[in-house]
Order: sequence, then structure tokens, then C-alpha cells
Amino acid sequence: GARTALQKHLDPLDKEVGISFMSDFNFALSAVLYKGFHHQVAGVRQRAMSLFGKLFQLHIHRDELGCFDITRDNLAYVAVLFTVSDKFRLELAESVGQRTHTRDDVLPLLLENKAVESNQARVLLLLLISGAVIYSDDSAKTKVLYTFLSQACDVFKDVYPIM
Repeated sequence: GARTALQKHLDPLDKEVGISFMSDFNFALSAVLYKGFHHQVAGVRQRAMSLFGKLFQLHIHRDELGCFDITRDNLAYVAVLFTVSDKFRLELAESVGQRTHTRDDVLPLLLENKAVESNQARVLLLLLISGAVIYSDDSAKTKVLYTFLSQACDVFKDVYPIM
């Protein structure tokens, strides 16, 4: 299929990001595309935001889910959108009836979700959020990401030492 045709291009990316496109396609794609948010050209950043939103919606429609149901397949896109979009974060919180004013209020929605029950999903989520810390150029956003990682340390006690 499509994977075979792109194999020679995806193998170097698998090696670069440390996540396999074969076994963790959504996380690997998110890790590579996340760089678009830190491009010097604003248009690239806007297209990256649009692309992540479309990828998230694609999974929602394909799996016939509610607007903000989080699954293992869309977890990577949720994690990225959570780190870059206040609008997405607020809509996520409102979808579960939570009134919130800060990103910190939404952290339990990601940490305690069924989509992150496996250690593999937890490690991938933490890798993606850790990568967001590296690229963050906003002190408020960096604080939120460190708060997320700190809370994840408490919730994912069996995984965090691996990180």
C-alpha cells in the first residue's frame, strides 16, 4: 500500500524521531509535523494548525465518535492541539461539561483518559509533550507543559522512570 511506496522516505524519519511510522503512525506524523508550529513563516504555522485540526476531525468522523472523544488513534493530535490551541483546549473542556479558564484544568482529561491506559500510549504522549517543551518559546505555555509533565509523573508512576 501507501506505506510500501513511502518506505524509503519514512525509514529515516522513524530513526530521526525515535517513533515508528509502522507501529505508531499518528504519533510519528505528529512529531514530524509539530515542527511546523515553529517555522519562521506564519503561513506554515497556520497550515500546521489547520492540518492537525483536519487530522483530528478525520479520526472523529472515521470512527464515528463524538466531537471530542479521545482514542488511541487521535491521542497524538489531541496532545498537539492541546499544547498549541487555547480554543481547542476550551472546546475539549466544554465537551465534558467542564467550565475552565486555564490549560491546567484540562490536564486530567488527557492524563486520566482510557486512550492512555497502556504504557506505550503513555510513553508516546510524554515524548510528544516533552518535545513541545523543547520547542516552546512562550513562558506561559512552557509552564503549562511542565505542569502537565509533573502531573503525569504522579499519574504514570510506572512509566515516568523510563523517560
